[in-house]
Amino acid sequence: MSRRSKKTLGTWRIDRDLVEMLIEHAAYGRRRKFKKNTVLYEQGEISSRFYFVLKGLVQISIFRVDGAEVVLELMGPDTICGEGAAFDG
Repeated sequence: MSRRSKKTLGTWRIDRDLVEMLIEHAAYGRRRKFKKNTVLYEQGEISSRFYFVLKGLVQISIFRVDGAEVVLELMGPDTICGEGAAFDG
């Protein structure tokens, strides 16, 4: 997949310089593959992890009080997700 086609995936992008920095420091993290529909963390959960998406899409959603799911973002390649739960506490 070319860099150009990667940009069409997802609803959110991060600065290219930050992407390059994260890739340079990838050895400090752990590469993981997740099966489709795997829950990375749940609403209200405190997590110690955040994720840099290399391939695929990660759906970020919340559940309203009435139980309805609301999709907030689709995180595509070269994006970060889970940082709020990891850093905000």
